[in-house]
Amino acid sequence: MRFQPNSIQGKKLLDKCSHLLEENSEIARHLGEERMQVMRIQLTAERTKRVQLRQRIAEFDRHAEQIDAENERMQKKIADLGSSLKETRAEIDRNKKDIEDFRSSGSKRKRPDGEKEPAAEGPAGLAPSVPALAVVLKAAQPLVPSPVDQSAPLEGDASGRHKDKKKRHKEKKEKQ
Repeated sequence: MRFQPNSIQGKKLLDKCSHLLEENSEIARHLGEERMQVMRIQLTAERTKRVQLRQRIAEFDRHAEQIDAENERMQKKIADLGSSLKETRAEIDRNKKDIEDFRSSGSKRKRPDGEKEPAAEGPAGLAPSVPALAVVLKAAQPLVPSPVDQSAPLEGDASGRHKDKKKRHKEKKEKQ
């Protein structure tokens, strides 16, 4: 038997094939739309995640900049405190040496007969003032660093106190 498109069976067969082709294309379009819908939903979710990640990255960048700035301030403060400590230790050493020199020169000096041993005389035979003695005695005491308050701001008045101490030391030297 041969296929004849003009016969009744041939026409029925052609109609059925065209109907199946239409149904196949409709099913394919429907499946494609479902798949596209799923892909659209996933794409929207990924875009939302990307926006959130960018926001978090921006927050982390700002936080990192703040930490860097704070780190720089702390490094500067540490360097300042280190140099201040070095200067203070040098000043303490100088004061200890001055005290030792004063004590050794006071006990080795020959006094004329009848002259009493001077009671707490300063250098060059001058009676020391009470504040000058306090400075010398305070400088002779061992330096014990106090713990640094981590919550306090980095800018302090320690350098101002150090400058006052240096000024008093300079004035004391000028009086000698």
